[in-house]
Amino acid sequence: KPAALFFMTDITDRRVAEESLRLSEEKFSKAFQASPDAIVIARLDDGGIIDVNEGFSRLSGYTRTEALNNSTVGLGLWDDPMDRDVVVGMLKEKNCVRDIISRFRTKDGHVKIGLYSGEIIDLGDEPHTLSVVRDITELFESQQELIRSEQKYRAVLESSPDPIVVYDSDGRVVYVNPAFVTVFG
Repeated sequence: KPAALFFMTDITDRRVAEESLRLSEEKFSKAFQASPDAIVIARLDDGGIIDVNEGFSRLSGYTRTEALNNSTVGLGLWDDPMDRDVVVGMLKEKNCVRDIISRFRTKDGHVKIGLYSGEIIDLGDEPHTLSVVRDITELFESQQELIRSEQKYRAVLESSPDPIVVYDSDGRVVYVNPAFVTVFG
């Protein structure tokens, strides 16, 4: 009777590693898609878009299909193309950038203010960017309006012929206008 030959290989470690990788990919995918911020994975050299999330579509107005068949440059996402060059230079130097205020152009031509963060990642031995953009347009415009309002208020105070003094809640003088200085020395 011929002898049977059996080989056994313990693949437990490989199965555990595969399951761990699958769970990690699943978590990344869910976080990528669920983020309200725009997330883009693009080639570093030419901005060719590899993937975008739903937040990108909401912010930019471009569908995922439109984005995947184009590049960040081709879509004209950077309001000033030089901004992309600056960010790419910073990424090449530091490998990541955080919280850079940039202007982005939407599909319908509107300009949005975004808080850009990015990091270089390697996909298939080719450098790519993992970019996250948070829309801060409303916040930025509110801050600009507050600055304009403050400037108007200050101009009124400065040009008033009447002496004006402003106190804080502890009774300390925080401002006097030129008329106050003229009258009271």
